[in-house]
Amino acid sequence: MDETRFLEGYPGKYICLARRNGPDWYIAGISSEYKREVNLDLGFLSPGTYQVEFYHDEEQDSQDMALETRTLTAPGTLNVTMLKNGGFVCRVAGSYVERK
Repeated sequence: MDETRFLEGYPGKYICLARRNGPDWYIAGISSEYKREVNLDLGFLSPGTYQVEFYHDEEQDSQDMALETRTLTAPGTLNVTMLKNGGFVCRVAGSYVERK
């Protein structure tokens, strides 16, 4: 069963959502007129360590995207910097790298 979770945001300013599709989660955010730091609670993930594909704006006013591979631990937080008028998306695979 798929589901969507609101993680953080404020109308007209920014939003961060998590969407589950089967075993995988997609976490995305978009910011408006200001660069901002967000610390997203990963409490919706099962406890464990995950390998994550993280796509984000490479630099301000660029059309280029950067891809990073990150390791996330749940429960925990995902710390993200969103550029002015920018955003991010990451795919959290449904299988663990290791289980706590």
